[in-house]
Amino acid sequence: MNFFKKLIPIAALFLLFNFNAQSQKFVNETGHIIFGLNAGFSATGLIYGLDQNSDTINYQANSRPAIQASVDYFTNNRFTIGFQASMQNFEVLIRHWEFENTSNQISTVTDGSAKMNRFYFGTRMLLHYNNTEKLDVYSGLRIGAIHWRSNLNVKTANFEEEFKNEFPQRNRIAIGILALGFRVKINPQFAVNLDLNFGAPHVFSFGLNYSLE
Repeated sequence: MNFFKKLIPIAALFLLFNFNAQSQKFVNETGHIIFGLNAGFSATGLIYGLDQNSDTINYQANSRPAIQASVDYFTNNRFTIGFQASMQNFEVLIRHWEFENTSNQISTVTDGSAKMNRFYFGTRMLLHYNNTEKLDVYSGLRIGAIHWRSNLNVKTANFEEEFKNEFPQRNRIAIGILALGFRVKINPQFAVNLDLNFGAPHVFSFGLNYSLE
């Protein structure tokens, strides 16, 4: 929660950039390709990164930022269509975990571990409604798919289902909204960006962009 509170002044700063850019001339980047490399923070990462410590379950969980690569093509001066792919890693260290097995008996796991990877690949369509020489402001829609891969280092029978009840890993179609994005241009080729999103693979991301004519 403290991290997301810090986003308020950051977003306000970008909005100030936007306000100052209103008087600047709208640029036409038709035909340009924008490459991006971002780090993102997801709601799943926040939830799966919480530790558990009770009489029956004790584990330490860790989630890393989602690393994303993207490419967008300006079909005209207002619209881009592109692709993005991301991967996010999770790790769980199990100290003690009691669960009821299929024989209705209590089984215990100690000193186990699990590693999970969440992959996302999708397409996105963006509307650029204020694109000047200094700042590009945009919103859009993302449609993609999520795929999980996991490695559970526990030999206790029937534990995998118990673990996935605690950490769901469902492969699915993911539709998200890029609510507001900013691309601050350092020069005609390089820029830094900040995106606020609703839906997978992350809710907030930041990174670097490179423009190719």
